[in-house]
Amino acid sequence: MSLQHALHSGFDRRLSKGRMDRSLLLFLVLQTALIVGWIVVGEIVYLPVVITVVALAFVASTSLSVAIPLIILAHALVFVQRTEGISIAEVGFAFLFFGVITVWMFDRLLVERQSLLVDAGDRPLILFLALAASSLALAIGFESNILLWLRELLVFLSFLLFFPLRDLMREKRGRRIVYAALLLLALAISVKNLIQYRSGLMLATYLWEVLRSRQTANEPLTMTILVGSIAVFMASGRRMIRIAALMIAAFFALALLVTFSRGYWLGAALAVLVMFILGTRTERVRILQLGITLGLVVSAVMAVLFSDVVIALFLSVFGRFVSAATATTDISVANRLIETQVVWDLILKNPLIGYGLGAKYSYYHLLRTVTHDTEYVHNAYLYLWFKLGLPGLVIFLVMYLSKIRDGLRVAWTNQVDKSLRPFLVAAVAILVAMLQISVTSPQFYARDSILIITICWATISAAQVRDGRTKGGGCSRDV
Repeated sequence: MSLQHALHSGFDRRLSKGRMDRSLLLFLVLQTALIVGWIVVGEIVYLPVVITVVALAFVASTSLSVAIPLIILAHALVFVQRTEGISIAEVGFAFLFFGVITVWMFDRLLVERQSLLVDAGDRPLILFLALAASSLALAIGFESNILLWLRELLVFLSFLLFFPLRDLMREKRGRRIVYAALLLLALAISVKNLIQYRSGLMLATYLWEVLRSRQTANEPLTMTILVGSIAVFMASGRRMIRIAALMIAAFFALALLVTFSRGYWLGAALAVLVMFILGTRTERVRILQLGITLGLVVSAVMAVLFSDVVIALFLSVFGRFVSAATATTDISVANRLIETQVVWDLILKNPLIGYGLGAKYSYYHLLRTVTHDTEYVHNAYLYLWFKLGLPGLVIFLVMYLSKIRDGLRVAWTNQVDKSLRPFLVAAVAILVAMLQISVTSPQFYARDSILIITICWATISAAQVRDGRTKGGGCSRDV
């Protein structure tokens, strides 16, 4: 069987009886072991939920067209239920996610006997995940919390979603399914954030309370849809599509504004700048037109939705934007600088191998006025260096920059299909923007960011063409 035929006829159709038997056996053995482990730790009350999720995962895993959007939408459960420990939502999500990934990997590697390593950055990705898993030895050596090590490892293992995503998104139908699921997820989260922000805003008495009511959950999703809709607006030649893109962009621009997250504002601006550079002359003119139109539409929507406090809201947004230029006087930024200095000092003591996933550190928190013990580092680069040492940071950057390089190469040639071009340009722009945002926000190890990164990588992979075949000998594009 040729690789082209295998990629089109393998996993995304119903498994044949022989392959179904082998996949089912492996799946049941793995999930039974996980269920037993879950019972051992004393959470037997959730066993029916776990069994239900296991069954759902197996049913979904026989078709990528069902499994992938289900996984994307299931992220909402993890985003909504945020806890210090491992929640039942996270357990259910893990069963669904790794159940699908396990069956897909078994099918690809052992049944179809295909290689996963076909694009630039694939080998560094596998090496990075292996390094993250091997940090267990460091976690034990430094007496870190093993449960925390596992939790952080599971987040990194989310990068494995790239491989089935790439498989599904080779075809136009698969890309539409993925983009639609991501849009629905972002829409649900953004509506929730806007409702919660308006509720908090109604209780505000002073101007500073307008800022305190802000909703900062899952800004990467909001920024991604905003950038993607701008890309569709600039590239589409159809008027109705541009109008729809304008409406979507206006909504998510408002949703991003009320997060008051300066890093994501700057990231969105950087992404638009990248698209402007990659765009044709006509596309650049449309971006400029959209900027003016978007400002008017968002202002009008703000006046309608927040009519009672619209002046205070405008003043807060303006003040937050201006403060980005004088951020060093902000106590939150000063707190980040203290955090950065403490982590940097620890890195200098052990720069090569790091401290392993699950490692914690302490610093004086200016906002809480207490000594804060945490595993969290706002600077994603320092996080990787602190946890996985210099090799971990270098391997990750090689992987990440390789994907951006391929995306830029294809975008510059301007030979990609017209229906895919706006998403390719948006994917490259978002990846570049995340490099900047990661200085102050954990883009490389947050679930929402990893989901977006893997979709961007799969989009770039779908756009790569060499003599009618994808780089590395994949199947031809179906666009």
